[in-house]
Amino acid sequence: MDVAVGIVSDDKHRLLITKRPLDKQHGGLWEFPGGKVEAGETALNALVRELKEEVDIDVLAARLLDTIEHHYPTFSVRLLVFWVDDFEGIASAIEGQADLKWAEVDELWGMNFPEANEAIISLVSQQLLDLADG
Repeated sequence: MDVAVGIVSDDKHRLLITKRPLDKQHGGLWEFPGGKVEAGETALNALVRELKEEVDIDVLAARLLDTIEHHYPTFSVRLLVFWVDDFEGIASAIEGQADLKWAEVDELWGMNFPEANEAIISLVSQQLLDLADG
């Protein structure tokens, strides 16, 4: 399953995360917004659609950071991780998420995420270090 994931950063370099609804797989865990790539859809188009549907923001610019494959016991995912360089709107949880938060990158390590997100957190940490150095 291909999943487009958005790393959305604000002007303070905080990252947008949402908490999965309790009745869904990995319910109650934090995640970066995004969703499944549908048949005939590009990963970027899926990202734009999912961020509008889930958190009501319009992606103006995004770039692919990496592709991460993770194998759970009953299924596998390929996460296409995008850095959202520019967006419009005020993020809000409009698709039944249990919570929404702008988090400092250091906070992420102590939060409960699905296993596949550990590689994303490492990737994002490095990206933010690169931005600070650049």
